[in-house]
Amino acid sequence: MSGAGRSRSDWREGVELLRRRIAALPDALATFAAQPDPELAPRAATARRIWVTGVGNSSAHARFLADLLDRDLGLPARYVPTGALAEDRADHGDDALVVFSQGLSPNARFALTAPERWASLCLVTATGASGGAREDCDEKAALLATLGAVDARVVRIPGEDEYGTLIRVTGPMLAYAGALAVARAWGRVVGRDVARFALDVPAVTAAWLGAPATLAGVFGPEPLRLYTGLTLLASGGYGERAQGWRHKVLEGMGLPWPPLWDVLEFSHGPFQQHAECDGQVVLLVRSDATGEPDLVEAVRRMLGPTRQRLRVLPAELPSALAVFEHEAQGNALLLRWLEETRRDPRRWAGQGHDAPLYERRPAPPAS
Repeated sequence: MSGAGRSRSDWREGVELLRRRIAALPDALATFAAQPDPELAPRAATARRIWVTGVGNSSAHARFLADLLDRDLGLPARYVPTGALAEDRADHGDDALVVFSQGLSPNARFALTAPERWASLCLVTATGASGGAREDCDEKAALLATLGAVDARVVRIPGEDEYGTLIRVTGPMLAYAGALAVARAWGRVVGRDVARFALDVPAVTAAWLGAPATLAGVFGPEPLRLYTGLTLLASGGYGERAQGWRHKVLEGMGLPWPPLWDVLEFSHGPFQQHAECDGQVVLLVRSDATGEPDLVEAVRRMLGPTRQRLRVLPAELPSALAVFEHEAQGNALLLRWLEETRRDPRRWAGQGHDAPLYERRPAPPAS
């Protein structure tokens, strides 16, 4: 993004705002973890299908939960974009819906226009009963009251007033914890083992505190120079759970939406396209991923004769918790990039001009 016409005199204040929010994440996680898991509606256990949706950064959490429910619990769950639900008029009397929306943005509400049509509905949000401290708080409060009238479940995460920057760090990280809570609740109602979804707060906190050092060891002291291009890789379907990284690059760093390829797919076109270009490949690896060391070595050999630089970011946390560690490393990369480029996260291209789409919302119900 060009810096023309944009003041950089106070960029440090914007970076410091993000830094404080990141530093407060351990306390926010501990506060959320102390809450009991949600009690899902009785019909959730027999849902024919489970639809999971979210718009913007919340789509990453929707994909994460859908993957947990599908692959780990064997439930008929799938991610759907909120735009599809905006046009949906079908009867979902046998289906369940889970919606992620940190601040109940206007166009996120399309997913909640007819809550009575669903056998079970769950909303993961940071918006409280008051609707928050925004100008449309009355509208949000009315929507929450409507959900309460149909016995929808609301899972509240920290981050209600996380405004002022395009990129958010509290809501995105805590929404993953909300997704784990919903997965545990669903697993219990269908009689599945949910031990793998336990939220180990001390372990996650330790991983967060160690993320800057891990990132520094991987990227070294030289300038990041991410403008040359950034490609993300993950193995074993983990990319579906790590979509938050793409939003961090797009919204936080102001860089183009990066591809996130499965490692095996990388040799089927993406590698050939980038082989003669400068750029960096970030490979998100997990300590408990079967066969991953061999895949890392294969990628390293492929990139050897190219101008692509491989960066391997390891997560030591097991299973579903790995995403928390990689998110923390992404936050560390974000802060470093903002400082290197003197970019103020409180200012961005197109600021104040997104209303034609962002402010689109369902028509109010007929009186």
